[in-house]
Amino acid sequence: MHHINGLLLFVLGTVFLCFLSFQSKLEPEKWNALFWIIQLFAAVHASGHSFSGEHPNRHIYYYSIASPGAVLLSKTLYNFILLLITGLGSYAAFWLLLGTPVSNVPNFLGIIALAALGFASILTLVAAIAWRSGHNFSLMAILSFPVMYPFMIALIKASLLSIGNGESGSMLGFMLVLILISLLAIALAFILFPYLWKE
Repeated sequence: MHHINGLLLFVLGTVFLCFLSFQSKLEPEKWNALFWIIQLFAAVHASGHSFSGEHPNRHIYYYSIASPGAVLLSKTLYNFILLLITGLGSYAAFWLLLGTPVSNVPNFLGIIALAALGFASILTLVAAIAWRSGHNFSLMAILSFPVMYPFMIALIKASLLSIGNGESGSMLGFMLVLILISLLAIALAFILFPYLWKE
């Protein structure tokens, strides 16, 4: 529970600083960029403790009672729920303090859910790699940003269409890209994680 509270405090503090910096109403493009920058850093912080935040003896216990796939799935699901709560909390904070230019709220909430899935699936795998490299959180930050780049581009373009009430065909295309990247990351994680787990 303290992890969720810490993330929400980070998000609220960052949004409040944005509110103090931008007294006037933000342009939709700037609002969108700030929203996803905050979400990216919150996701990296949240997922960074997936493995390194636990005692090594607990990993030995997990190794004795569960399969690598079950451990990976549970970590990814936990991060997905955590990042979904963070994303919805961020949108509520932005709406209260900075207003919202979003014209299609259901689509934008769906994009937040897809973002949580993508962040959780990609960053849980990166966190596992960093964990096997000596609990190096800096390594996770270095590895995650290049991997997240194509996902973030699709995410920003999809949310801009939602803000500007763009064509539904383009919106569905970008959402499909987000889903495919998330599924590819999950499949890659299930292939690689057993080797990391056995080391």
